[in-house]
Amino acid sequence: MDEKRPDRFKRWMIASFFLIPLVLFGSVAGYYYLYTPIKMRVFVYLLAYDRTRHWAREQILSHIWSSI
Repeated sequence: MDEKRPDRFKRWMIASFFLIPLVLFGSVAGYYYLYTPIKMRVFVYLLAYDRTRHWAREQILSHIWSSI
């Protein structure tokens, strides 16, 4: 019974060596893919108000110029 314990631990360590970077990379990539459309929706919504129209327009234009 004690012989199986190091074998399970070794398999877990090998799996975690590959899974942890995949999870971290996936969460960072998901953040960048989901954050920009949500942020743009907020800026478009803010274009409707006089107090935030200029700032929202500047933010949208800076995003467009940075993606070129």
